[in-house]
Amino acid sequence: MRVKVHRIVFTDLLGVHREVVHIGANNKYEQLNIVIGVDGSSIYGFSRVEKSDVFVKPVQDSCISIREDESNLCAGVICLDPDCLEIHRFDPRRVLENTMDHIKKHGYEALLGVELEFYVVKDLDVSVEKTQQELYIEAISQSSGGEVVKTYAGSTLDHVKEEVVDVLLEYSGCFSISKVHRENGRLGQFEAAFGPMNPVKVADSVLLAVNTLKRALRYRGLKPIFLPKPFLQDYGSGLHVHVSLWSKGVNLFEMRGRNVPEEALYFIGGLLEHASSLSALTNPSINSYRRLVEGFEAPVYLSWGIANRTTMIRVPLGGNRVEVRNPDASMNPYLGLAAILLAGLDGLKKKINPGDPIEYNVYRNNGKLAKLPRSLEEALDHLENDNDYLKPIFTKELLETYIELKREEAKKARSIPTPIDYVLLSHLS
Repeated sequence: MRVKVHRIVFTDLLGVHREVVHIGANNKYEQLNIVIGVDGSSIYGFSRVEKSDVFVKPVQDSCISIREDESNLCAGVICLDPDCLEIHRFDPRRVLENTMDHIKKHGYEALLGVELEFYVVKDLDVSVEKTQQELYIEAISQSSGGEVVKTYAGSTLDHVKEEVVDVLLEYSGCFSISKVHRENGRLGQFEAAFGPMNPVKVADSVLLAVNTLKRALRYRGLKPIFLPKPFLQDYGSGLHVHVSLWSKGVNLFEMRGRNVPEEALYFIGGLLEHASSLSALTNPSINSYRRLVEGFEAPVYLSWGIANRTTMIRVPLGGNRVEVRNPDASMNPYLGLAAILLAGLDGLKKKINPGDPIEYNVYRNNGKLAKLPRSLEEALDHLENDNDYLKPIFTKELLETYIELKREEAKKARSIPTPIDYVLLSHLS
């Protein structure tokens, strides 16, 4: 009998995907009792080395059987004891669960959906060393005069789309996939839509979908890239979040024609009020801010509109929901979704008016609109100064640890020279 392999994936505070592998547990009883001890001091921000024992347990209703490598892939939680009776205070999944409980105490329930954008390439290799930096990407297609050059096994990107659809359909029951299609990126960009469903399930789905696509497409000779901005002069990839708020079975965001309900307006008001600090959690990487620039349809200005895809917040016509367009896949899905919900809830509690919807193209005429932060460090400055709306759930210690770790990450990245330095300063090399 083949020994069963369970791959448990979870996120650290920074959103990095971690994995521990359990070998064995061939029957249902054994699977229910999997708990793996790990070194918590190696998980960013979780434990000191002198008190580093923590435990990882799979979330049972999240497990997926990956046929390509005959393993089970599960989302995990981080515990302080072998019986997992106490979840770690920094466990991101628990933060989102606590957020849902907090929202429920205010008389609301939330349904979320996400649109995950990504590229698929034939090959990817990265090396960053002291005397050598290399980035090699072999794209599947190139754009030439509006036509797609057939460079993948004699076919177009439609063939690759079918491969992506095949993988996602295989596990559609786990992810609640609602749509897969090509996106604007010329070098092989796609979008997969998940939900609407419980926010914790949405975050699990993002975590598992990224890992499943990476694992399954590898067997097809393909590599997905989820970076917010992977290519020069091509579109970035976002993780658009769609929110609806409910009370006693009624969708409070349900539109009547072009009239946006008061509750949705206040929710949008909270998102815009806290957008700059929120971006430290929804756009938490150096690469995030290479996407949030003019010219590639990514949000740049603090703005909202009805059916307006140039604004940061969009209310789709007939969609009965609010779309937040600036997040990307580098965010910790649990912390990012929790922060979005808490910002919107703050708007509801304080009845923050977002102003009139913008009906024009903000890329062509932005007037005096404020901009989203231009860098991760700027976003972290805002988060330090504007975080009261998070404090019902995000503890002072969690926020301080997150900001400290992210500042270290930004400082490290800032000190690394890149090829663009040699292009812009060619007269010095």
